[in-house]
Amino acid sequence: MVKYKECKICGLTFPYTTGKFTSHLMEEHNITLRDYIIKYELSGNTPKCQCGYCDEDAPFFRGKFLDRIGDHQKYEWLKEQYIKKYGKPTCKTCGEDVKWHRGIPNSYCSAKCIPNNWNQEKINKTIKEKYGVDNVSFLYDVRKKISDNMKSKIFDFKNNFKIKKYKESELYYQSLYEYDFLEHCEKLNILDKVENGNVYNFLLEDTNFGFRTITDFCIGDTEIEIKSTYILEKQGGQNIIEIKRRAVESDCKKYLLILDKKYSEFDKYLKIIN
Repeated sequence: MVKYKECKICGLTFPYTTGKFTSHLMEEHNITLRDYIIKYELSGNTPKCQCGYCDEDAPFFRGKFLDRIGDHQKYEWLKEQYIKKYGKPTCKTCGEDVKWHRGIPNSYCSAKCIPNNWNQEKINKTIKEKYGVDNVSFLYDVRKKISDNMKSKIFDFKNNFKIKKYKESELYYQSLYEYDFLEHCEKLNILDKVENGNVYNFLLEDTNFGFRTITDFCIGDTEIEIKSTYILEKQGGQNIIEIKRRAVESDCKKYLLILDKKYSEFDKYLKIIN
């Protein structure tokens, strides 16, 4: 549907997306679209950059004001400005350095320093005495329930168009790298041994990075993750891989990362189990 815009100076109406309204303002009223919006739609108030560290005007792009100036969206820039304004942040409980998330510092260095978690040691002790494990998430029934719930959400491709079914199998993939892996398994005639991945809870000391992960596929007791170097770096690099590895290995499973469609380690693994 074409959107129309009425000129508040003369009352004429124009289709807004064709550029005719902008041309009309310049030719008939000698005013730019930016200045028109400020004067007639924003009561003379020029929007400011919303980064929180400057008082500069917000950039105007394609007929609207953006929230932030380009560089002011970058996490490293936000981190630098925070330190300049407030100093280096430290944990409110123990004074140690904290991690950053999207240019904003965490208030605490780890879960054990968060006030609501001060009784965690007592809770863990009670769980250990009652169930014989350090965390209820280690119980098989609990893990299975979490895994089933997670799978039902992730693999419901009717609601998530990014998840696709591989040919006539019950295996699901999201990226072309995952599809390539399944093709590789099909060529090796082992597709029947491949299953969809499982859910694993992060260790308590790793919960600053999230609470759980789901692997892409599994074969026997080995969980397999498929990644490209580009995506891996965006998600946290080798650091996040080690966190996922610890989560999987804490459940007595093996973890195998396949990076950039390089299957040499995977093929060696197949020779071992066969």
